[in-house]
Amino acid sequence: MYAPIVLLPASILLLASGLALAPPAYAGVLEGRVLSEAGDPLAGVDIIAYDERLNYGAATSTNDGSWSIRQLPAGRYRIRAMPGQDALYADRFYPSEWDFCSAEAVEIGEDGTASGLDIAVPEGGRLSGTLLDLGGNPLAGAAVYAQGVDSRTALGTRMAETAEDGSFTLYGLDADPGEPTDWQCYVRLPSFPNQWLGGTYKDADAAVFSAYLPADSAGAASEDIGDFALLDGIRIAGTVYGPDGAVDSGTAFVYASSQVITSPVGVDGVYEADGLPPGDVISWASVDGLATTYWPGSDRPTTERIPAPDEGMNVDGIDLDLPAETVLTLHFSAADGEGVGDLGEVSALLYNDAHTVGRGGPVDDDGTMVIDGLWPGTYDLYVYGSDGGFEDGYAFEGTVLATSTDLDVPLQLAASITGRLTDDAGEGVYGGYVYAFPADDPDRSYAAVADSDGYYALLGLPDGFYTVRASYVHYCPSDQGYVTVWWQDALSEDWAAQLQLGAGQAFAGADFHLPDDDDHDAMGDAWEQDHGLDPARDDAAEDLDGDGFSNLDEYLLGTDPNGATGGLSGCKGCTTAPAPGALTVLSALWAGIGLTLLRRRSSQPSRRGRKSHASAGTGTP
Repeated sequence: MYAPIVLLPASILLLASGLALAPPAYAGVLEGRVLSEAGDPLAGVDIIAYDERLNYGAATSTNDGSWSIRQLPAGRYRIRAMPGQDALYADRFYPSEWDFCSAEAVEIGEDGTASGLDIAVPEGGRLSGTLLDLGGNPLAGAAVYAQGVDSRTALGTRMAETAEDGSFTLYGLDADPGEPTDWQCYVRLPSFPNQWLGGTYKDADAAVFSAYLPADSAGAASEDIGDFALLDGIRIAGTVYGPDGAVDSGTAFVYASSQVITSPVGVDGVYEADGLPPGDVISWASVDGLATTYWPGSDRPTTERIPAPDEGMNVDGIDLDLPAETVLTLHFSAADGEGVGDLGEVSALLYNDAHTVGRGGPVDDDGTMVIDGLWPGTYDLYVYGSDGGFEDGYAFEGTVLATSTDLDVPLQLAASITGRLTDDAGEGVYGGYVYAFPADDPDRSYAAVADSDGYYALLGLPDGFYTVRASYVHYCPSDQGYVTVWWQDALSEDWAAQLQLGAGQAFAGADFHLPDDDDHDAMGDAWEQDHGLDPARDDAAEDLDGDGFSNLDEYLLGTDPNGATGGLSGCKGCTTAPAPGALTVLSALWAGIGLTLLRRRSSQPSRRGRKSHASAGTGTP
């Protein structure tokens, strides 16, 4: 049974996806020790080595404080020491920095080893308190999280569990001697709503506590923040019925104020959700053989809600009547009937006609998917086929299901674009982004990420014309940067060539050279050096020759920043002459908006002055 995905304005459930990079050849080693500021070795400290694209390797320090992370790809790493939740010490980055971008980046080559990477961690502040229920009884087993408030500690979190007497102590809260830092505390405990200390469900209203290290002592004092009684929240209960009476199994879901409780349905059909924040409540249930049903009796959440606005409310009788299910069996196949593509890499979501609930998941290797728990109704099916070599998109819309049904779903084979991103030295640009923008759908884009050798693959592309862009986003000011480039070798979208793809076409060799841009001013370092500019600082807005055109304008136009620009002299990297509309574009560049043209407007991309390039075969045109 596929669990329903509920799509509500309150965002009960968020769908997340990520891109995994292909693993490179591993060889490098990072090693060192973790020490206290007094020089004592610290065991059990987690060590994380982040590369410049935030992929990472990990290790744990031994009794003598030593650690070693092996089989790392060549690259630059920032190293973080993370003492355990019950340790006295605060997190630090190598060699002893609290900020990620302030950390020293350690570089290792292939088969390289960087040793002696000792990290000194300071003792942190402490906060102690006690959790009670509203009757004054201690609450054991609660997870208490300290979340930093200011910019220094905002990404820092420490956790402690309450003892039998309800007491807790949070250790290792980052602070400098004599300079307190502010923290808020979040609590999770079964049968209680998730909440912030200070008697609130909102972080904006939470109590703020200061953790500090005394200025005249290396030891941390424990700040007693006092006793806190947790809010009880509300309780919702009811019975789940089927056509034959109360059911004896299943799962109920109850939502209120951005929190959801999952409750098993008992043998008598009873469910109970205890410990939700007050608010308007939504309840629904899923039972094998029956249709997933939302209170008061629908295939989807309605505008009607269960009111429970007050702390301590008990609301009973929230019963759910589930009808027999409608089952949809889908049989996926390649549209050309040749079986090209991998159906086992396809997934799909079936939406109701309002797109408030979706059900689905992966397709079986034989191309079968069974979606149960449905009501009769009108449905749309969206297919995620790109990983299997097929197009993403709606396979059908407005299909009416009156009873259990079998449907055939032919999938259109998709085109793909593959290539490599390289820098000035011909090395792969690891973590660079490549986007394809279809000419007939300006609100849509397709994206890929380059692996450690710079190779990328744009998949799931329908046939048509595309403009393709390669770019790179640096995380820290000291990280390497690169100039954005459009296909083929154009520096602005308006000079970009279009690439034509046929259905199922695999277009290989769409390679990009991204000029190094160490100072992140959108101008290539080599061009700056050749023309007397400074590749170590942002001088894009300056006008070296005083002709009214900034250095960036001259770079985009391919003109000399050392001499007055007397007319149109071309475009840096352009492979074709400008279209008639390009005069307007260049005038706009000269007006000082050249930098804007490097940034793709995803909602309404420009279509001015483009030349197209058609390619019917595989390879570079």
